[in-house]
Amino acid sequence: DTVTLTWLNTPPTCDAGGPYAVTVAADTGMVELDGTGSSDADGDTLTYLWTVDFEGGAFDDAAAVNPVLTLTGNTLCADSVMVHLMVKDSADSSQCEAVIVLDDQRAPIIEIRDEPIALWPPNHKYHTITPDMVFESAEDACGNPIDLSSVEVVSVSSDEPENHQGDGHTVDDIVIDCPNQVMLRAERMGGHQGRVYTIHYR
Repeated sequence: DTVTLTWLNTPPTCDAGGPYAVTVAADTGMVELDGTGSSDADGDTLTYLWTVDFEGGAFDDAAAVNPVLTLTGNTLCADSVMVHLMVKDSADSSQCEAVIVLDDQRAPIIEIRDEPIALWPPNHKYHTITPDMVFESAEDACGNPIDLSSVEVVSVSSDEPENHQGDGHTVDDIVIDCPNQVMLRAERMGGHQGRVYTIHYR
């Protein structure tokens, strides 16, 4: 007798995990991917192959079920990227993908104006200081300009007491007009080097 056998194979189920979230705090971002949700109804052993379709992505082991993906360069400036997974049994393969959401928390690049702001003469009158008087420019780590109107005053300090001998007997020498304007009184202690105000911005 002649017996014909037909091998029936069920393709594997692909699961790339995610969505993944990466907080970018330096010039590289890393995320561990998870392909353990993939399965095969026939119980076959699976092989894995992870890929990306953008520059700036490198796997420590693209054939691992849980590889670590390192992101660098302009990729860190994207809102999100996609990672692709192919799982294969002895006969068939399946493909899937997952999203990686990027949260860029790198510090901005700030250029300060060369000349300090001089409050003169010391006539006890207020001078209003705005961010555009302090900053030449500001941009994020990806080179995108930052609107200086979004800058906030965190704190303001003086290297002299508010009311001391020879400074006019005034108070409220520092007035913060939220979110980013500061009123500073032009005065100084008598017989000293002069007052220095320090403004901390965020």
